[in-house]
Amino acid sequence: MASVCEVLLQTLDDLVDEDLKRFRWHLQQPNLPELSPIPKAHLENKSRCDLVSVIHEHFGDPAAKKLAVEILKKMNKHNLVEKLRNLRQCRGS
Repeated sequence: MASVCEVLLQTLDDLVDEDLKRFRWHLQQPNLPELSPIPKAHLENKSRCDLVSVIHEHFGDPAAKKLAVEILKKMNKHNLVEKLRNLRQCRGS
């Protein structure tokens, strides 16, 4: 079964560059009350792989996935939201 990091990377791979910029911007915002935003300096000039590492290190598995779902909803990327939700169903988290 795919890990959260693997699915996050697949999800970011599905975003075009302009959408990836928007995703990065959302990571800098207070999206969920219990999660602190990631500082801009930690996100600049990061590849998709590096972004996944930063997100995972900053939040851990469950919170990283929850945050990604919230951001993708705001971006109207409902197909990618479903992809992440399917991971939850498969892994029982």
